[in-house]
Amino acid sequence: MAANTDPCAICLGEISRGQAVFVAECSHTFHHRCISESVAHGNRDCPLCKATWLVVPSVDPAAVPAPAMPPPRAYADDDPVAQQTAVQAQSAEHVVAGEMSLKTHCEFPAVARDASRDNFAVLVHARAPGLAAADAEASRAPVDLVTVLDVSGSMTGPKLALVKQAMRFVIDNLGPDDRLSVVSFSCRAKREMRLARMSDDGKASAKLAVESLIAGGSTNIGDGLKVASESGRYESTIDADGRAATVDVGELYAEEERRFLFFVDVPRAEADGEDATQLVKVRCTYRDVATGSSADVAGEDAVVQRPAEVTNPVVSVEVERERIRVAAAEEIVAAREAAERGAFGEARSILGRRL
Repeated sequence: MAANTDPCAICLGEISRGQAVFVAECSHTFHHRCISESVAHGNRDCPLCKATWLVVPSVDPAAVPAPAMPPPRAYADDDPVAQQTAVQAQSAEHVVAGEMSLKTHCEFPAVARDASRDNFAVLVHARAPGLAAADAEASRAPVDLVTVLDVSGSMTGPKLALVKQAMRFVIDNLGPDDRLSVVSFSCRAKREMRLARMSDDGKASAKLAVESLIAGGSTNIGDGLKVASESGRYESTIDADGRAATVDVGELYAEEERRFLFFVDVPRAEADGEDATQLVKVRCTYRDVATGSSADVAGEDAVVQRPAEVTNPVVSVEVERERIRVAAAEEIVAAREAAERGAFGEARSILGRRL
């Protein structure tokens, strides 16, 4: 048959001559391997128009949902972390320039004195100390890099070739103390290479693992991420009275920036003479890994002005940008969950809200 002008509505890949396809009663066309995954999850509705089908495609055995995955495995075959040399330890005393920077941004600069606001957004912007000028050219700290590569059927041809090209570039630019692991995923995830030091032999092994990748199967990104690592939000605690909170941000590189969005309730001003209300008091305790020394830094307090009247309030650009980023990340998670249960139309609708 001639190539179909419409792509598969699930993977968005071209429907070409010789491929197994399924033409539904509603006239929508899909790759057989793509739609069989949806049917395997019990769906009998068209992902596009939601029409209920009387006839469904036969299920590809490879698309039948696998049993619940066990907790991520802790691998014991990784190369050991490179030990810091004496020269590095001696020079570390002079590496840090300045101290941690903490700035705050309020959703609006002012709230009327007799008004109150719930879920008022406050952005805390943290920036790690930089490197001293004399040490700016010093060797960086080693990194651990786990790459998660899509090798599903939609990556056939030039897409997979570009992935391999990009990986060769990454491998060539890693140092001998850096460690790299390669994870691929299609129907299932596979650990192609353990977390190995990028010595000459390590780079050769990494390139061999990448070049051996072949595209095929469906796209199970969830399994790929489970094999690569288990991640989550920052660990945080809130005091019982709700007046103080602590966020553990983990490790930061020199000049690395992190942004945290908090939501607080702004009460009415207690008195007519109250010109400003302090919302958040920010402090940070951090430890320099190289020297072992600790520092306690006070940041900018989040303060909102309290005039008698506010007209045409202007929202903070920094706060709005972070709010949009968080909302987009949550929608991506929701779309992925919908796709994993076979609701491809719902997933596409969620992602289309921001187009």
